[in-house]
Amino acid sequence: MSTIKIDIATPKKLIYSGEADFVVIPGTMGELGIYPKHCPLLTTIQPGEIRVKKGEEDISIYVEGGFCEILPEKITVLGDIAERAESIDIEEAKAALHRAEELKKTAGEKADISTADNFLRQSQIRLKIAERRHHRPGSGR
Repeated sequence: MSTIKIDIATPKKLIYSGEADFVVIPGTMGELGIYPKHCPLLTTIQPGEIRVKKGEEDISIYVEGGFCEILPEKITVLGDIAERAESIDIEEAKAALHRAEELKKTAGEKADISTADNFLRQSQIRLKIAERRHHRPGSGR
């Protein structure tokens, strides 16, 4: 079976680089499932989870928006913020979620409510990804 190269980077660093059998990207219009030899595509991505499947290995990466270029032999993700699931500190993620919930309670104007909603959604996704990874059998946690 063929594989596809994937690079996931932020403006600050390369988060992941490797080969994959299958990749799921959180596209703005929904999740994109990508196999090797996928047709070329350029899309924006929304906050969510990038899942990379290589053999028996599953890699989970939180991404907070950005762009994705898909070519038949390579995927390039340029994320605004991204981190591998095992690098997410669960206590810090819970604290961020708590701050987001408090921000939503105190938001008054329409713009403030929208910002609070986005922060809350991102915090929920990040915590969910971290907890799933930390509770996975064989994850050492």
